[in-house]
Amino acid sequence: MADEVIERIRARIADPALRTDVPPAGTVLDMGPMRIVTANLGDMLSGVTTETTVSAPNPTVTPAALAELEARAAVRFPDQLRRLYTDVADGGFGPHGGLLTASQAIDAFLELTSAPQGPDGQPWPRQLLPITWTDPGYDCIDTSTGAVVFWDEEALAEDDSEKGWLDSFNPEADELFTWLRPWLESPDPNVARRDAMEDAMLAGIKASLDYWRGMSPEARAEFGLSEQGWEQELFGHLGIDLDRL
Repeated sequence: MADEVIERIRARIADPALRTDVPPAGTVLDMGPMRIVTANLGDMLSGVTTETTVSAPNPTVTPAALAELEARAAVRFPDQLRRLYTDVADGGFGPHGGLLTASQAIDAFLELTSAPQGPDGQPWPRQLLPITWTDPGYDCIDTSTGAVVFWDEEALAEDDSEKGWLDSFNPEADELFTWLRPWLESPDPNVARRDAMEDAMLAGIKASLDYWRGMSPEARAEFGLSEQGWEQELFGHLGIDLDRL
């Protein structure tokens, strides 16, 4: 069973578009009359030109390197997480923006355990090792059981009591491979993203059409629009069937 999951993950992450829920910079979303190219915000702000690149998954981690990281933080990677790092790749794949690399996971753990994290000075649970960063919060793996737990840091803004602290930790799955299954079985995230953006664009066009349709022909004429065919004058260049809006 575990070997089958590993092979399926390897096959999926061979395609950069399917590797995580975040499209690679330079991904083109074709929406009929519009083409949207995704970009890295950091690159845009620094003036770096976004280019489409096909990158290979991160290299795997050696058992010796994992042992050094474990010794550094006095934790042990659960077996399924260990297999992903040693047999698949050093993070960079999976739900959200992908699993943290092994060293990033240890760095996050050491940061969280270096100071109290709870609203009343509660320490970070030492059995919880972060595996993804969800901004804010982390998906974590329980090193004692292998279960996956989501820490909802944002929930503390609504309830900073002891109960709120405890409730900010939400069980997600009994094991890592089970937690990965929805991502592993999901369709291309770019298709869902394109469909959502197209729906939003059509909703905006419909709202605009409704606004203009509410005007009298005389009012539209003041904007230079013909009495007949004004819809095409406004939106015909988009190549959309306006009769269905």
